[in-house]
Amino acid sequence: MPPWEKYQQQQPKPWEKYAISHGAGGSYGPDSVLGGAGRRLKDVVSGIGQTFDPRMQSGENIFTANPLARIVKGLYGQEKIAGRQAMEQFKEAGNTPDVVNKPLGYLRALVTGASMLNPFAVGSVANVNQLEKEGRHEEALGQGMTDVASLGLSRLFGGKPSAAKSINKLAYATEANPADLKTVLPDIQQVVKARGVPKTLQEAGQLINEVNRNYSNQFNLALQRVAGRQVSTQPIADALKAEAQRLPPDAIAERQALLGAAQPYDGQIWNLRDLNAARMFRNQKLSGFYNKGVTGQIAADSSASTLIDRTIADSARDLLYGEMDKYFPQQQGFFRALKQKQGAMIKIMDDMQPHIESVERQEAYSKGAPLSAKLPHARFTSSGMPHMIENVNMRAGANTLANRATRQAFKPTAMGTTVRGVGATVPLLGHPTQQDILERLANANQ
Repeated sequence: MPPWEKYQQQQPKPWEKYAISHGAGGSYGPDSVLGGAGRRLKDVVSGIGQTFDPRMQSGENIFTANPLARIVKGLYGQEKIAGRQAMEQFKEAGNTPDVVNKPLGYLRALVTGASMLNPFAVGSVANVNQLEKEGRHEEALGQGMTDVASLGLSRLFGGKPSAAKSINKLAYATEANPADLKTVLPDIQQVVKARGVPKTLQEAGQLINEVNRNYSNQFNLALQRVAGRQVSTQPIADALKAEAQRLPPDAIAERQALLGAAQPYDGQIWNLRDLNAARMFRNQKLSGFYNKGVTGQIAADSSASTLIDRTIADSARDLLYGEMDKYFPQQQGFFRALKQKQGAMIKIMDDMQPHIESVERQEAYSKGAPLSAKLPHARFTSSGMPHMIENVNMRAGANTLANRATRQAFKPTAMGTTVRGVGATVPLLGHPTQQDILERLANANQ
């Protein structure tokens, strides 16, 4: 071995210097919760350094000198310690005459044995058991809490995006109204959980269509059970007559149109299937009205046909949902809320389809542009000074940006993934080996 390599091996590693200077691995000092938490963090620092050290350590070869092999070796050692502890705890419980502590002892042995099935738990459980055996109860509590907190914090800060971020990303990707997205986001997330994260804007469109089909299926299955149920349509006729009475005296033609529209509902009995068909028909006729701007809606609202369609649609809706609530008393308001969500979803789909076509067209223009159109070019200010203008064609295309936002709406960010990975790794690293335990006990007896 060359002298310089021998010298490097003899030098203490940075994490060993840190651990030695802070008391880790030797005397544990006073038994306290805070001391246990602090020492656990120090052991983790030391464990991370040892695990990811690029140099070959004692007893390693070219196949085992890597982080994965070291983690597996450490887990194997913790499994052996936990297995030995479980057997000892089981024997102790069997030898305990106390009828109260006996079942608790068996339960403790069971927990230790079960931890062997979870690589994120076995090291922590074995470590806590050993500290408890040494009588360092507060130390055990502090170290165990540190491992649990690391997992909890990693899930809290490294999980999926917040609802607000998902809505903002989807609004950018789809050009849909954020209020509509907020209404249906939980249902979209359920489908994403089952189908996986959409990678493109087009896949998001397919996913949204699936959510809309789910809404329709839920409503139609419930409607089939009550389709033949009879109901009086008099409330619809009364609503049309009330609108006619509110018109000014000179609106003779409009009043007659409203009263004429009330006749098919006046004193009639319909089944719920036909009532739902009337509601859907009137809503379809009103779709053009709701797509108008505020000025357009004000102008169209004065027409008799719009007033008739809206009155029938609203009255039929209230009548239908009221009857369904009576038939399904444990789902009060469910069908009204379901249709409101479907209405929001339909608006999202209406906004999204032309947007998909637009970004695909812009992407094609960007990729198909000649090189001269993609390069930056100079422009001159009013004073004659040139400055460079970046051509938008050099940037990512519109479809590419929409796809990126679509993925970010459901996937954790790179930072979140890193935080979660680090937090989940903490319980795997820095736990004492059997040799460490023996050395610690020997030092304590000196």
